[in-house]
Amino acid sequence: MGSLYLYDDDFELANIPVEKRDEVVADFFMMKGAVSDEFYASSDLLYAKPFSFGIGLNRLFEMSWPELCSTPSCAGITNSTYWLLYHAMWKDPVIHEDCNYAELPEPKAYAKFREEGDASTCVSCLKTCREWHAQWYRTHQDQIPWEDGESNEVLPFVEYAVEIMKAELIKQKKFYVSQQEESHNPDLYATDINDIKNSLSIGATNSSAITTAFHDLVMARKDNKRAYSCEIGGKILEMNGYVHEAALSEAERKAFHVAHRRIYSVIGRGGRKQYVSLDFGHGMFEFFNERGIHLGEKRYDGTYNADAEDSHNLKTI
Repeated sequence: MGSLYLYDDDFELANIPVEKRDEVVADFFMMKGAVSDEFYASSDLLYAKPFSFGIGLNRLFEMSWPELCSTPSCAGITNSTYWLLYHAMWKDPVIHEDCNYAELPEPKAYAKFREEGDASTCVSCLKTCREWHAQWYRTHQDQIPWEDGESNEVLPFVEYAVEIMKAELIKQKKFYVSQQEESHNPDLYATDINDIKNSLSIGATNSSAITTAFHDLVMARKDNKRAYSCEIGGKILEMNGYVHEAALSEAERKAFHVAHRRIYSVIGRGGRKQYVSLDFGHGMFEFFNERGIHLGEKRYDGTYNADAEDSHNLKTI
């Protein structure tokens, strides 16, 4: 998707607290192995810059497990993270003697271990990398890859929506996990185990099951759906390249004589603009075409929930 520059000054393991070292390193290399972005690095960083663990960042990937265990600044790194970083580096960075961040192809960001700054300038894990992608697409909607990966007519990045809903299920302790995982992570075990079993249809895909569970067990039970819809629904839309239409939201609020309205837009498939309005009553998405014609009510993964209604058509477009 873009260019990630390995930032020279932020790969010193000794600067990361021991108790956080494994998580920080694992998060970075999970991101590096998962994204399609091109990684860039200077030869100085990889082979000449002195670090507490040796000369050059590449030294970190050349260590055997016993060598890593005997290196003080690598203390805290687990064996699973060691193998993660070892295999992630097969996706080698593009090396230039005078690699210059300013000259890299757009979009671009710094990649480093430590999370500092905002997602427009640096990434350190899969979450911050996705936020960087989303921020870019919100200002370059014509470049959203609607035909790539898991997408539907509403959302180009369905997996982002599912991850957000899954995080909410876990936060609310509604997410069913295996007995084995429960024994290691008791805080994540579902408190409403019968509800979650009943809400998941047999044979449902994982994303469909998570979406159903989210709407049945979290959204449906919120007393203040408007605030929660703005928080979670808005986050899902923004992570999918949508932008808030403040003026249109206010115009439609007045036209429908309602207290609140929040509408987002994106350039969809075929280069045509489309709109989504947050449904504060049901905690769903109301989907519209470029002319404001209502196309139906959608769940937070962009899938069908209810038919289109003419009475829902936008009035001020």
